[in-house]
Amino acid sequence: MNDIDATVLETALSNESGTTELCIPDRFDDELGVGTFTTRDHDDANTVCSAPVTTGDSALIEHDLPRPTVMKIDVEGAEYDVLRGFETALESCRAIFCEVHERYVDSEPIVDLLTSNGYTVKLLRTRSRETHLVARK
Repeated sequence: MNDIDATVLETALSNESGTTELCIPDRFDDELGVGTFTTRDHDDANTVCSAPVTTGDSALIEHDLPRPTVMKIDVEGAEYDVLRGFETALESCRAIFCEVHERYVDSEPIVDLLTSNGYTVKLLRTRSRETHLVARK
């Protein structure tokens, strides 16, 4: 379509493999878009579905994919776990854009993880209970 070479994997990413439950909220507002799924309990979630979960590093190996050079992470509070699942890929990724949902997770451990992997982290903006970061090597 856009001459983009992409592979779609029907799995969630985290720091371990297995199965997780995704909560699908029935309400939509400025914080929740129509594509919002979360592993965290949601007061408005009337629908729950099971989904396979794996680490980013495992997905790359299993599907014979190259390590990413740029990542965009917006995972409704699972940011830290997703980054931990990319332990090997973090060695070579040059930029990570991460939307941290402070309602579920504190940004400090995420910043610590990124800086300990050689990234310089910069705050792009804060909106409501979301912090937008960019990490570059």
